[in-house]
Amino acid sequence: MTTHTIEADRADYAAFLAEHCMLIEGEGGRVDRVPLTEEIVRRIVDYRADHQDLPPEFDAAVVAPSSLEGCGMFATRDMESGQHIGPASINGGRTVLGRMTNHAKCPNCVFLATPGGKLEMFTRCKVKQWEELTIDYREAVRANPASGVRCIAAANEEEGNACL
Repeated sequence: MTTHTIEADRADYAAFLAEHCMLIEGEGGRVDRVPLTEEIVRRIVDYRADHQDLPPEFDAAVVAPSSLEGCGMFATRDMESGQHIGPASINGGRTVLGRMTNHAKCPNCVFLATPGGKLEMFTRCKVKQWEELTIDYREAVRANPASGVRCIAAANEEEGNACL
């Protein structure tokens, strides 16, 4: 990744945060909307109670230090476009793919929802061995409504009021 790409990816991540809010259940079943911040995202990443092991047959990615942010997922081999990398979620919990994949403005992977309610990770272009696997968090939010993250404009449109 070039410095320009890293800067563009980080700026796009900041824009993603500004565009989204978190739906949190409050007292009496009330749903509160909270601005999405880096601190909230860090808590989501660090939350382990929903951890699901990645089945051993899915060995196309490993966690390694990332120049984008903290750690990320990296390809263990060259992959073609459309290759299935593995499940990002299983039984309502996240695998390492769902927890550790970083955001990019022009990602090389995508999360797709399956009829069974799982999120699966696929390459969207050719990927070289040891290249970081990235997704666009906006697409991930649309594919996973159970996440509780919503686009502010869509939430306003749905409920007719401001998110913040």
